[in-house]
Amino acid sequence: MLKPWLRYALALAVKFLAIIKAIWQGLSHIQIQFSSPISLEIAMRRFLMVAALISIAASAEGANIVVDFDDLPPGPHDIGDTFGYTGTGSGKYWNGSDNSGSFTSHGVTFPNAYDDTFGPYWEGFAYSNTSDTTTAGYTNQYSASPGTGVGPGTDNYGIAFTNLFVLPSVQFTIPTGLQIKSMQVTNTTYGALALKNGEEGAKKFGGPSGDDPDWFKLTVTGLNLANAPIGTVDFFLADFTFANNAQDYIVNTWANLDLTSLSSASKLVFSMTSSDVGGFGMNTPAYFALDNIELTEAAPEPATWGLLALGMASIGTVAAVRHARPKPGERPV
Repeated sequence: MLKPWLRYALALAVKFLAIIKAIWQGLSHIQIQFSSPISLEIAMRRFLMVAALISIAASAEGANIVVDFDDLPPGPHDIGDTFGYTGTGSGKYWNGSDNSGSFTSHGVTFPNAYDDTFGPYWEGFAYSNTSDTTTAGYTNQYSASPGTGVGPGTDNYGIAFTNLFVLPSVQFTIPTGLQIKSMQVTNTTYGALALKNGEEGAKKFGGPSGDDPDWFKLTVTGLNLANAPIGTVDFFLADFTFANNAQDYIVNTWANLDLTSLSSASKLVFSMTSSDVGGFGMNTPAYFALDNIELTEAAPEPATWGLLALGMASIGTVAAVRHARPKPGERPV
């Protein structure tokens, strides 16, 4: 299926062809002796060839870039380095303890804030390949619920924490010339088990009867260069609002999040909301895991192809008319 911008470019080419055809038909009523083999008809054919080449070039897909975090070295911390961790999982994580303030994967920079004044604390983005899917509690905050990343390689994945005590928001900027396409998201083990069983002020979703209409939602907001919102995409990491409790779910596998509606965004901002709130805000642990962020090269503006087509049409027409002029001393018929 043709992309909208490509359909628009081809529609412009058709309109230009109609204009040139009208010019050609108009000139055909003028008695001109063509002394050159190059005629308006030949010019028209050349234009059609150029238009076809433009269409082929326009239909070529931009190169995709997948931010999978596997270009990053294993984090400096073993999962057992977390204070109080009692699980048996393996793997390493990076949480900003080097105070670098960010990390970069495949050209995309992910902000991080770290402070150990009162013990290790971070917010923003971290990355990990820890694999503990069973240990509940805060000390297992670096594990994705599936226990692994999406694809092959070192299988790193990102972790986002949106407490916002230090950072104003959890966000990253899309590199110039690229557009967001999609990303894979899921719960962390810590978050998923807290939703399932409840813990330390966070309720068990559904309540004792299973009938409580609880929900946990990730919202992605796209911002333009002026930091103005251009749209949002919502994804429920847990949803217990169904009339049939058998349909209630907590996401514990990687799920594709389609972000093509935010393709013109220059920045993505992530926020999390929940039905479980208290006097100090949301009780649900504000974590999610992310992987395989797919970006694509921005398509050329439709006007670019339209102007090129118009230019080629003009060049072909002018060339034909110039060659059609009678030579000095000749009389037009």
